[in-house]
Amino acid sequence: MDSDGIVSAAYCADDRRLQIEFRGGRVYDYFDVPQTAADWFWRVSNKAAYVRSVLTVQFRYRAVPAEVAQPDLAAALGASLEWLRARSPQ
Repeated sequence: MDSDGIVSAAYCADDRRLQIEFRGGRVYDYFDVPQTAADWFWRVSNKAAYVRSVLTVQFRYRAVPAEVAQPDLAAALGASLEWLRARSPQ
């Protein structure tokens, strides 16, 4: 990914969740992100600034626990979804 502070990202349209892996290994989920906001994330040249000025201001987010986060973002996204579903009220 062409960003100084972001290693990788993935968007799940079904859950409207954007998951971002930052340099240093931190992974965050941003919830209820519409497709248009995710599309802007991919388009902007300064992704870290977009995260700070738009995503963290407009959307609920949380750090993915280290035991769920994995080096491969696709695996991390799947594990994170599983972790959320297991803890969500039915």
